This record gives sequence, structure tokens and C-alpha cells, in this order.
Amino acid sequence: MSRITDYILDQEDRGGLVYDDYRHEYATPKVYALRADIAYLEWEIQSLKNDIKIKRKELKQNEM
Repeated sequence: MSRITDYILDQEDRGGLVYDDYRHEYATPKVYALRADIAYLEWEIQSLKNDIKIKRKELKQNEM
């Protein structure tokens, strides 16, 4: 193996790097955690926007 590969595998074993299966790249644990938090918050926002649309439709139907 190359020196770079050895270094990456060593860092991964020590917990210094985490492989992101979605992005297919290595990141530090902090960056990986922040990306996961952002993805969750984006999903939660979209979910809440969809809930608002549903409630607005219900309101319009009940006002008629």
C-alpha cells in the first residue's frame, strides 16, 4: 500500500477519520457529525414545511 493509504487507515483506526458512505470520502469526526446534524435539520425543516401545506389545505376545506 502507499504511504497515503497507510496514513488514512491508521487515522481511521485511531478515530481521527471517519468514512462517509454517502459522500464516499473521509472526514474528521467533528465534520462528519456536523454534516449529519445539518442533513437531519434540513430533513426536519422539509418535513415541517410539508406539514404546514397539509394543515393549510385542511383549513381551506373547513372554511368553506
